[in-house]
Amino acid sequence: EAEANLRAVLGAVPDQPVALRALASLLVRQQRFEEAIPLNDRLLKVAPQSAYRSGWLRAESLRAAAAKSRQAHDLLRAREQLTQARDADASDVWVLHDLANVLLQLNALPEAENALAALLRAAPELPEARVTQARVLAARRQDVQALAILRALSPPPRDPAVLALRRRLEFQVRIPPALELAITGRREEAVRELEALEAEARGQPELVAQLAVAWSKLGNRPKAVELMRDAMARAPAATRAARLELASTLLDAGDDAFLGEILRGLEQDPSLTPTERRSLGELRVGHAVRLADRQRDEGNLRGAEASLQAALRDYPRDPLLLGALARAREQDGDADSAHALYLEVLRSIPDDSDALRGAVDTAIARGDLDEARALLRSAGAGAGRPDDPRLLQLAAHLAEREGDDPEAMRLLRRASTLARTEIFRSAQFPQEGIGRALAVEGTPRRAAQTDPEVLHAQIARDMQRIESRHRPAIGGDFAVRQREGEQGLSALTEVRGAANVEVPIALVGRLTLRISEVQLDAGPVAVSAGPRFGTGAPGGTGPQRALGTELHAIYESRHFVGDVGVTPLGFQVLAAVGGIRLRGNLGPLFISAEASSRSVTESFVSMASARDPATGKLWGGVLLQGGRLDLSVNGRIGSIYAFGEGGRLIGLRVLDNTRFAGGGGAELSVGAGPLGEFRFGPSFTSLAFQNNERFFTFGHGGYFSPQRFFHGAGVLRWQRAGTLRWDAAAEPGYDFPRRGHRGGIRAWPLRRDAARTRIPRDARRNHPPRRRPVSHPLLTVSRRPPAAAGPCIRPDRCPKRHAQSLTRMGHRSGVSRRVIYGCPAGAIPRPKERGE
Repeated sequence: EAEANLRAVLGAVPDQPVALRALASLLVRQQRFEEAIPLNDRLLKVAPQSAYRSGWLRAESLRAAAAKSRQAHDLLRAREQLTQARDADASDVWVLHDLANVLLQLNALPEAENALAALLRAAPELPEARVTQARVLAARRQDVQALAILRALSPPPRDPAVLALRRRLEFQVRIPPALELAITGRREEAVRELEALEAEARGQPELVAQLAVAWSKLGNRPKAVELMRDAMARAPAATRAARLELASTLLDAGDDAFLGEILRGLEQDPSLTPTERRSLGELRVGHAVRLADRQRDEGNLRGAEASLQAALRDYPRDPLLLGALARAREQDGDADSAHALYLEVLRSIPDDSDALRGAVDTAIARGDLDEARALLRSAGAGAGRPDDPRLLQLAAHLAEREGDDPEAMRLLRRASTLARTEIFRSAQFPQEGIGRALAVEGTPRRAAQTDPEVLHAQIARDMQRIESRHRPAIGGDFAVRQREGEQGLSALTEVRGAANVEVPIALVGRLTLRISEVQLDAGPVAVSAGPRFGTGAPGGTGPQRALGTELHAIYESRHFVGDVGVTPLGFQVLAAVGGIRLRGNLGPLFISAEASSRSVTESFVSMASARDPATGKLWGGVLLQGGRLDLSVNGRIGSIYAFGEGGRLIGLRVLDNTRFAGGGGAELSVGAGPLGEFRFGPSFTSLAFQNNERFFTFGHGGYFSPQRFFHGAGVLRWQRAGTLRWDAAAEPGYDFPRRGHRGGIRAWPLRRDAARTRIPRDARRNHPPRRRPVSHPLLTVSRRPPAAAGPCIRPDRCPKRHAQSLTRMGHRSGVSRRVIYGCPAGAIPRPKERGE
């Protein structure tokens, strides 16, 4: 009636604040939050001081929905709803309370502890928060602390679940003191205490099993066996499942010796029927697998294999044991052995999900993607079982390995949705051999049946791993590069510090913005090297240094890489650099094609340009513009690769050049094991340049450019993947260079009337031409000299007074030394060349 009256008022006056507040409060008290939210939104517009927090209403609405999900036993849905509620209002203590308890039900203890910490910060004295704290401590086996919290609550809670927890904790905390009595010599008191506990535990198999462990530690093994058999007889569905469940309880308690004794005692029981004998064998196998998996989780891989040996001697082809052995070897990095074991399990049980998971993952680890695809096709990933979340997860692993993160995430999201459906949950039964029940009589034995909760957690980890690769990042690096050589010429020290900002583009690609501070130092040009620098520096030069800021943007995706940037701002020559690369697989063949323009960083002249000390002009700053094609085929036995590239080299006042390169090789796997893989094979590289521009005179580029170059080698590589990985290579080989002898390069004149030079006949009279004559023109750059200049080198023919233009150059071989004559003022007519 009140609701009807309030709605009538709002019908007449839609924005009446008092009516809006009263009706919203009424709906909130009735937990009709979805109806209250629109009214509260209207109230926020007309009287915000009277309205509820919109985030709180949304959080309470989601909490009410989560309560319904918990009643329907859909804990994953409840967890999702409570997480959304916490995002809507992080200060709602009841959301934190419900979330912590749901996480406890899901055995997500670390996440439950985080939620509990937030709850205790918000409401440290809330009784319900203290009860949740006790439950978390009990899950961590800290029974004494948990019981102390429950006993400190005032008034004592009346919730039956809390009272049952307290009674169980009171029972459990009395066992260790009873054992302590026996240790201190008060054995009779310890026996009386355990007998009293036995009377209290009657009819409760879980507590009886704990007492059996206590009796075994006290040394009364017959009593322990009796209690264990009584617990097995009284447990629900007293089958092999109950035996393994209770045996696993002992294993969790850490009494593996007693559990082994129970199994040996059952083996010696002659009254066992064939069915019971078969159950005993499966119990032995389950115990061995459970122990091996526990040791594997602890990192004791050798101990895990040793735990399986006894059972493997009796049951060498058992898929449970082979699967456990494969998991241990897979974790140890022995992908080949683990892969063979998983395939053997699949031959016994073709639809075993854990063996299929291991076979696909180890095939991916071995680099055999074709076999991984074939395994998925044979399992029906394409048509027969399109809605199996386990197969979708494996297909996502394959897509991730191929670099297709968007497809991998799509498959994982679908797998996560399917793993939460009741159809999939009802089709599963607990795993054999890892603390869960055995299959019912007559069903095929499986190496590891899928637990839906475990599968969902694995899928969540896979999704988190992919998302972590596509998160924004900020980083930096520092590098020092040094090239040995002649100071001021070929020597170079580069110091580079960079800062990076990486931005993901959905799950498709990644954009990296990079800014680098670059400092170059080639040292001063010595006096002895002065004639070989620029147009000549008889007295040497000062230090060749440059400091600049380099900007670069890089976009990278699965099949495309593009980058654009500039040479360092602050260098004397500025140029745009960048490139694009396309890559992908065509069957087993990997192809990569690139077109780019890059700086040549072999010397100060080629990278930053230098200033000619005589003319004051810059030259250098060389760019390599061209393309490259890479081909490779990789397999388990080795790999074959080849590449080819070509391009031109251009620079400021530098003669253009052409460069071609090619090469290839092969690597054969000669051995693989826990310490890594050894590979050996030939490798060769060939280079060809049109001009040899390795000198540092004006017009040269100052970079390695032999006419022909060949490098052949044998490569021995040692590599290992995994947590500890390395890649070391030795490459003994032979280099065969063939250099073209170009001592100087004719460049652009600075004046139209600049003199052209020529090598006089008398300068080469003593050196007859070779079979393939090579000219050695020397660059002479003319410039207008100052008024008061020295005499011309040909005063007999030139009446003008100007700077001397004599340039000497020593041939690199030391055979000849040539003198070039010319008048830089252009007053002397150039000599006519032959044929003019």
